[in-house]
Amino acid sequence: MPELIYDFDAFREWLKGYRSEYVGGWDEHEIPPPIRISEREKTVEEVEENMPVHCGALPERSPFKFFVDGTYRILRAGHIGPIPMYAASVSAACVRRPHLGAPLEVLPSLSTLSLVALLLPFRAAAELLENAGVPKAKQLKDGSKILAQMLVSLGFEAVTGAQFIGREETKGVCLSPLEHLQRVSRPPLLVVSDISALGLDERGLDLKAEDIFDEARLRSKAAIRARVLMTALECCLIKQAARRCRDGELVMLDGSPANHHKYFYSATNQDKEYEQIKPFIVGLVKQIRVRPEGYDDVLLTLGDRQIVVSHSREPDLSEEEMIETGEANLIGQTHWLCVYLRFRRPYYHRESTPSRVGLIKVVAAPPLLKKNFDSPTAVNHARHLAAAVLLERWPLPVDRKRRWNEPAAIETAEKVARSCVLTDMYLRSLVRDIIRRLR
Repeated sequence: MPELIYDFDAFREWLKGYRSEYVGGWDEHEIPPPIRISEREKTVEEVEENMPVHCGALPERSPFKFFVDGTYRILRAGHIGPIPMYAASVSAACVRRPHLGAPLEVLPSLSTLSLVALLLPFRAAAELLENAGVPKAKQLKDGSKILAQMLVSLGFEAVTGAQFIGREETKGVCLSPLEHLQRVSRPPLLVVSDISALGLDERGLDLKAEDIFDEARLRSKAAIRARVLMTALECCLIKQAARRCRDGELVMLDGSPANHHKYFYSATNQDKEYEQIKPFIVGLVKQIRVRPEGYDDVLLTLGDRQIVVSHSREPDLSEEEMIETGEANLIGQTHWLCVYLRFRRPYYHRESTPSRVGLIKVVAAPPLLKKNFDSPTAVNHARHLAAAVLLERWPLPVDRKRRWNEPAAIETAEKVARSCVLTDMYLRSLVRDIIRRLR
């Protein structure tokens, strides 16, 4: 007979545990991201009629040596005159595992990178003030450069977004994000960015004058900009980790590695270096946004060790992030091998029951030339890759919300990154000190 509970708060806590254990957790009832059916992602013709295929036996040795993840915290910190200011503390971390079952290590030379971003809609505010007849309002269009120069004169370490990614020369030298962070004498590094423009290099106008009063629009734009900065930090760690990989070792990234632009954020001539590190990167996409056409029932009913193999020319990113990073202009130029599988399945779900619980997408570089992609070699490579990912199912992550689709090593990397993110109070105090000194 079950225990009687008369206290409402105790009953609510008991109900959370009950649902988390027997219904699949609260994640299952959240609204999933919209899924786009892409004509640029197709299944491999060699096994198209036999989908799904079996990945085979799990290997004894895991090829994953490094695990990279990032996080950020964003808040509205105040105003500079009529311009609302958002602040974001952004961090990324990399952990190393000598072998499967060994404790994770945080290397001193390859651990965490962090920065603080000041995000303001300068161009939208300039347009608003110009329409109101305010003199010298056009100067605000270069507000990110002006504010960065003022912060430097006050003793802060500050750069604009374009300077940070190496799109704008600083005293004739084009620096990479990692070089900027290594040159900081007093942390944190402040990155000033105009969120009313497109991308960190501010190549176009995205927000208009009337959008400056739209709180939801401004916060969404600031969050996307903070995520772009996070991918730039992840890219620095991925490059360092990929150079240390030997004998088939790989780097696991939380998210899609198909963000081609972030690999050009390190100054000039990075395309050759990108092609060298691309085979070492494997991304785990937990929130699938792009899928091939006609495979709804197959994907939702995948069983244990069953996979669906496809090749895609479109990144698995949100439309807003593709526009922000410029990835939308590169659709069709990059090529990726995609493997759909069920990472963990709740014991109460039958294999014939359609469900998105535990369904993930593994994205990696194709093992052969594009013209020979539809071949058994690609399928065998996908099988080995899926078996290596399934080897990461144990141990379980600590957070119950992550236990169906996230490896414990990725959770640990995010915890390390989260330890470097500033608290709300510290971040607000930093911004208030900056505003006070600017006055």
